Amino acid sequence: MSAIPARSAINDMLGVTSPRASTPMEFHDRISRGLPRTALRRVGRIAGVLPAELAGLLGVHMRTLTRAEKKKASPLDPVLSDRLYRFAQVVGRAAEVMESRDGGRRWLAAPQYGLGGRIPLALCRTEAGTHEVLELLGRIEDGSLA
Repeated sequence: MSAIPARSAINDMLGVTSPRASTPMEFHDRISRGLPRTALRRVGRIAGVLPAELAGLLGVHMRTLTRAEKKKASPLDPVLSDRLYRFAQVVGRAAEVMESRDGGRRWLAAPQYGLGGRIPLALCRTEAGTHEVLELLGRIEDGSLA
């Protein structure tokens, strides 16, 4: 799979402050404890998706997202944290490869030849689809598919 975006960018996107994760194992531990609830709104805003679309991308009902945001004192559950982390990786990687957040948002929302004309955001609903999107971003970065 292609490289993940800079860990500092993922920390920033997810609102992870102290301690900041700097290795995959530290991200694992942070996700297992639950990411901050503010990460939902932050990642959605950076990705340029509405809350209802974010809920669909994360495989939860909008009510679940609304309830999660209201319980500010407690972290997200590990399953939702993991899904949000996975999506944040794609958003961050798209911004890196397209050289801006706006460029990454546009790329994620448009049909892509390298994905058989599918829209990357739609594929981010599953681990397999996410893998394909990250692979394509890696090929684009390497110049094997423009």
